[in-house]
Amino acid sequence: MIDSKHLKDPYNIADAFNDYFSSIVDNLNMNKVNYKNNNAKVFTTQYYLEQNYAHPTTPLFIKTFSTKEISSVIKALKTKNSHGFDEISDKLLEVSATDICSPLTHICNKSILSGIFPDHRKFSIVKPIYKKGNKMNPTKYRPISLLTSFSKVFEKALYIRVTEHLNTNNLLVGN
Repeated sequence: MIDSKHLKDPYNIADAFNDYFSSIVDNLNMNKVNYKNNNAKVFTTQYYLEQNYAHPTTPLFIKTFSTKEISSVIKALKTKNSHGFDEISDKLLEVSATDICSPLTHICNKSILSGIFPDHRKFSIVKPIYKKGNKMNPTKYRPISLLTSFSKVFEKALYIRVTEHLNTNNLLVGN
């Protein structure tokens, strides 16, 4: 129910969820701007590093991935049947890993070397998941994003590289 109207058309319902989920991001961004504009000391990662490290750390250099590394990442994925817009599930990716691993490694390495992540891999399917309360109220849902399996593989492989850098340079607090 939006503004006391019962929506029945799937497109109107999707628009209502989109408006609500987008407004959450807008509100968060507005709060961040207001917080900064109140002359409060903003504790950011950059602020922390500037205050606690007198000398700059080694620049982040991400070496390319091996086929074995990408294969390990694929095997470590939770084998779910859910999928992104490309309709390739993690389960399907795992089953076809032997055939897809080499080309996927090439794509991941091209992305690292060029510094460009393909635009069509940035899209996700956003689905509303019911929490509790009035099912007619969009605020009683939370959004989940269904990413493509290829994007997940690249993200996890890159995570490994960045974590290695942070650990090697002792940049993680609390370890």
